[in-house]
Amino acid sequence: MNNTALKNAGAAVLQSLGLPRLLRLLNRHKVTVLMYHGVARDDETPLPPWMLPEREFRWQMEYLARHYRVLPLAQVVERLLTGRPLPPYSLALTFDDGFRNNYTIAYPILQELGLPATIFLVTGYLDSDQALWPDVLFQAIHRTPVEVLDLADLGDEVHSLKTLADRRSSFLAVVEHLKTLPVDEKNQRLEEITRRLKFDLDQFSNREDAPFAVLRQQEIRQMAQEGLVTFGVHTDTHEILTRFPLAAAQREIQVSKRKWEALLGEPARFFAYPNGTPADFNDALKQELKQHGFTCAFASEGGLIHSRFDPFALARVGIGPALNAAYFQLKLSGSVEALKQVRGWLVRNGR
Repeated sequence: MNNTALKNAGAAVLQSLGLPRLLRLLNRHKVTVLMYHGVARDDETPLPPWMLPEREFRWQMEYLARHYRVLPLAQVVERLLTGRPLPPYSLALTFDDGFRNNYTIAYPILQELGLPATIFLVTGYLDSDQALWPDVLFQAIHRTPVEVLDLADLGDEVHSLKTLADRRSSFLAVVEHLKTLPVDEKNQRLEEITRRLKFDLDQFSNREDAPFAVLRQQEIRQMAQEGLVTFGVHTDTHEILTRFPLAAAQREIQVSKRKWEALLGEPARFFAYPNGTPADFNDALKQELKQHGFTCAFASEGGLIHSRFDPFALARVGIGPALNAAYFQLKLSGSVEALKQVRGWLVRNGR
C-alpha cells in the first residue's frame, strides 16, 4: 500500500470516529485558504503531485459549494486585517504558478458553481512555451529511456527508474534535494541531470494544451474582466527567494510586481512565496513586500488561519491528487494540521 492509500485509509478510520466533523465544528470561525496548482485532463498521465485530474477537482468544488462559504480572497484578507468577523465556514480558493489549465479546465467549473478564486502568477513565464523547472524535471524523469540515475558524485544518491513507482519516488527525492541549493547551483545541477537522463531541453515542447503550459496574457485579462477570478504575484522566475542573495530576491519581487501591474493595470496587493515553507521566506523579504505595497503574503502550509496571524505568512492548506472524500474533509477540518502538531510535540518531548 502506497503513502496516499495509507493516508486515505487512515482518514476513513478517523472519519468513522467523528474527528473531522468535530474539528470542523470547533474551527468554523477560523479561515481556510486552499492551495491548488494545476488541473489536468482525466486521461493525462502520469501527473506530478501538484496536478489534479479534472474529475477530482470537480467533486471537490461541488463539495465546497455545498458545505462552505467560498469567498473572494480580497474579502477574506480585508476582514482579517480589519478584525471584522467572517461568516462561519469561510474559505478561499487559490492556485499557484498560473498554469493554462486553470483557464481551460478549472475556470469553467468555477464559473458553473459560482466559486471565486485567486491565481498567483509567475510573471516571467506568461506567453512563453517554457515550463517551470520542477515541471521540466518531472518530464525528464518520466520520459527518459535511462533506468538508473546515478547522482552520487553530485551529493545525492543512486535512483532506480525501472518502474513508474520508482520514477515517482525518485522525482520527489531529486526535486526536494534541488530545492535546498542556491539558485545558480540548482540550475547547473538541473542541466546536468537532464543531460544524464538524455532529455533534450531544446526539443521539449510545452505546447498550449500540455499540462505544464502557462497562461496567456489575454486569458488573464479576460478572467480579470469577468470578475470571478483575481490575481496575485508569485515572483518572476518561481525560484525560492531564500536561495537567492537578498539583493537578487528583492529584484524578483520588484520585477514581478512591475510586470503584474503593467498587465492588470492596478496595484499588486497579494503575494505567494514559491515553495512557501517557513525556510523559504524571512523577515527581510516580508519587509521588502511591505515596502512595495503588498498587504499580505501566503505560505504553502500551516493549516487554518487563527486569530493571531502574521499577514506576511498567512497559512494555506495544500491539496494534491488522489485524495478520497474522507481525507479531503480531514484536511478542510484542520484535523491534518492538528495531528501534525501532536506528532511534533511527541517528537520534541521524546515520546
